[in-house]
Amino acid sequence: MTVAKIWTIIRWPIAIVALLAVANYAYPRFLDTLDTLVEFDASGSILAPESESTETELPVSTVPTAVPTLAPPTGPVTDGQAAPIADFYVNDTVADIDGTSLILSDDPADSIVVAFDLPPGDPGCMSSLTLGLSVEDVLSTTELGIYPSSLIDAANVVDNQQVDGDLKASPSPMATALVEAEGRLELDVLGGYQSYFLLEQPPGTPFVLTVEPTIDVESQGGVRIVSANAESDASPTLTWVGTPGCPVGDGTTEGQ
Repeated sequence: MTVAKIWTIIRWPIAIVALLAVANYAYPRFLDTLDTLVEFDASGSILAPESESTETELPVSTVPTAVPTLAPPTGPVTDGQAAPIADFYVNDTVADIDGTSLILSDDPADSIVVAFDLPPGDPGCMSSLTLGLSVEDVLSTTELGIYPSSLIDAANVVDNQQVDGDLKASPSPMATALVEAEGRLELDVLGGYQSYFLLEQPPGTPFVLTVEPTIDVESQGGVRIVSANAESDASPTLTWVGTPGCPVGDGTTEGQ
């Protein structure tokens, strides 16, 4: 038998053996590669491949929640007058609420606090708002300043309560008066009242005023003002006058 015939007989078995050897070598590696690309669940089903998220994570808002503040009353204004819901003087940081006089002496710690309920109606519909104080004794010429007060809970202050710190919510007075003699003071506080709601006081805060000398009182000087405890026509008052036809039909104040 010639070599050519022998090769013809054995070449196909050799080719088959070679293919089986290649398959035996490559199959396990193919399974390893497939396992890294495809995941199966417990039942043998193919799981969908996880894709990388392309969504942009939105930043968390850091804007603080708005805190409710005192809002001005609304509606028309009817002329009226009110007595204080509280008035007292701070005598060297201690509240004196029982006396019939409100005293400002040469002690720099002295202050007078007067509080009123908010007048009904839109502040923009007022043509005037007047604080009335009666001076019953003048020991020295004194300029008084009327300031929005930082003592917003004035109606709850009790006698001899410690009252510390600056009682002015703003360094600028809403009105001033130079006191040289006894008599009634009528102080225009309308502009100060309309600006009062910009101080961001808590809801329910009344209209609280602090009265202090604008400059140091001379030694042994000062003034005495009649308090609400005197129960007389000389006691403090808040008087307002409304603007006719305000608010207009659409609810806005005149001039808006």
